[in-house]
Amino acid sequence: MNALTKKIKSDRFCKEIFRLDKDIYLVGGFIRDSVLGRKAVDRDFIVSKDPREIAERAAGIFGGTIVSFKDDMTIRLALDKGVTLDFTKIVKDINYDLSFRDITINSIAFGVDEGFIDPMSGFSDIESQVIRTDRKESLLKDPLRCLRAYRFMGELGWKISPDTRSMITEFRDRLSLVPVERITLEFFKMMCGKHFTDALDLCIKDGIIDYIISNNNNILTDNTMKLLEVEAFFDKLPSSFRKVLDDIYSSHLTFRGLIRLERLLFGVAIGSINLAISNLIERRLIRSGKFLADLEKYGEDLDLFEVFFASPDMIYDLVCISASNVVMSGAGRFLKIRDKKILSTDEIMELSGMSGERLGRLLYQIDRERFYGTIRTKKHVIDMISSQ
Repeated sequence: MNALTKKIKSDRFCKEIFRLDKDIYLVGGFIRDSVLGRKAVDRDFIVSKDPREIAERAAGIFGGTIVSFKDDMTIRLALDKGVTLDFTKIVKDINYDLSFRDITINSIAFGVDEGFIDPMSGFSDIESQVIRTDRKESLLKDPLRCLRAYRFMGELGWKISPDTRSMITEFRDRLSLVPVERITLEFFKMMCGKHFTDALDLCIKDGIIDYIISNNNNILTDNTMKLLEVEAFFDKLPSSFRKVLDDIYSSHLTFRGLIRLERLLFGVAIGSINLAISNLIERRLIRSGKFLADLEKYGEDLDLFEVFFASPDMIYDLVCISASNVVMSGAGRFLKIRDKKILSTDEIMELSGMSGERLGRLLYQIDRERFYGTIRTKKHVIDMISSQ
């Protein structure tokens, strides 16, 4: 505990915030992640003074942009590199406020004078690796917490306590009252978690998924099993792509999470998805769904060149969701042909005398013939151009 105290007090953000007022408490995720040895970029504070006043004083130190939430009850200071400092007005006293937080492992506070405050036994639950809430009022206050428990399960790989699961199933209908944007954020975070398949499986069993993707439980159960094969294919990707898998693609969804989403939603009608997905993501879902359907229909006769040519931004997505060595081999061949031309475009223009659409069709045909092995050498390309 001494090491944890030292880490908090030496953190440059915490150190400066604690100097702003004596009644300021660090709460939640930063403490939890510090105990677990995880990198924490967000810091949440409960304050006795006006949160906006504290945020503005913090902005005078760190800079950043101030954002308001919940009728000014919570004020966020957004800083560089994704760091955020949240300031929330204390409701009654610190123990009371902690008792109404989402889960026990987030219900730990630290004050400079008091040290750690843990009325809900959050440290014990961290040690036991259990996700738990003791109060039904916590779920009533914010029904999104019914889903959040599964999100933390996906991130941490811990068990949700039986009593908590019982409470969640009792109040899960209230998820219908939650704005779709908030549901989307939690679900996307779950999809990006290391243990997301276990969390997803439990979401289906406990009926939580019905408020996210309706009337598709059998499809989702089958697709969850297929996702295990997708996970294996991540390890087969080139290292250059593996490095970006955990970068954010859109709306807190990483590339890894996006690929998982594409496989999970195969066969699911867009209209049954209660998620705020962008047009960009929707188009990817449609393209990945068509690819998987065509792969099932045509098998090894599927025109892979045309697939990759039509969706060059999704090549690695398609490799993973197919879990097919044939598709992976085809992708490697396509990328090699695309990146290592036998003749440059200028050389082909000069030899063929073509431009515009005619040149485009010729370039397409050359790459296609190379992909399927019909032409392999510079002479083959020249002969093909001469025959046009």
